[in-house]
Amino acid sequence: MAPLSRRVQGYLFGSWCFLLVSSLWVRRLYLHFETAKVKRILNAFSSIAKTFIAWVRSNHSRFRTSARCQLLLLAVALSVSSLGNAQNGPTTLGPVQLTIPEGFEFAKSGRQDAMEVSAWTKGVGSTGTLLQVSIVDMGSQLETVPTAAQLTEGTDKYLQQFLGAVERRRTEYALSPVRHLTLAGQPASSAVWTGKLEGMPTVGVMYCVMVKRRYIVSFHTQSAGDAPTAAMRQAMKAFEAAKATPP
Repeated sequence: MAPLSRRVQGYLFGSWCFLLVSSLWVRRLYLHFETAKVKRILNAFSSIAKTFIAWVRSNHSRFRTSARCQLLLLAVALSVSSLGNAQNGPTTLGPVQLTIPEGFEFAKSGRQDAMEVSAWTKGVGSTGTLLQVSIVDMGSQLETVPTAAQLTEGTDKYLQQFLGAVERRRTEYALSPVRHLTLAGQPASSAVWTGKLEGMPTVGVMYCVMVKRRYIVSFHTQSAGDAPTAAMRQAMKAFEAAKATPP
């Protein structure tokens, strides 16, 4: 292939420098706000960066000067590193923070019925894995501090309510015994479900916890199959490491 002209190389380098500066600005915005919507912009920058670096490497011989090519590759590397560091940081969702596992891509964020729902997916189509966080704001804190037993009773009840929506969309639905654990510093409940969705075997794991005596938080991961997959276990690990946001 013919080498690129110095003018074209200059345009490429200038454009990438602009993208690098923009990505650093978006990264700073994310580190300040840590919202799912800003993270979606980061994902877009990261995708562009990875595509561009692959193109530069495959067209290395078309650059007339190795110095220009090396500077371009350095700019790409700095941008990818900057975006990666931000994406691997914790994501704040209302009253909780968790680190989204590598490979999960932001899918949606918004209100669904009375809940604020944020979701990520890994893989595509029917074999993809869902990571979802749903938050119900009760409007005000409980007047008294509940005991651990009261919190556990409450999370059991809310877990069953969240799972009810799953059961209504499945056939051959089955549920494991409820497991109790500590999540975000509070007593929590969790269960594994299986069932068929349009004839396909599916499996999911759901957690429920009350945070700050005001928010009911559901963590949910699901995929195709009859047992939790490796990607689901990534999501479960992230859920169990979630923390409440500072007061």
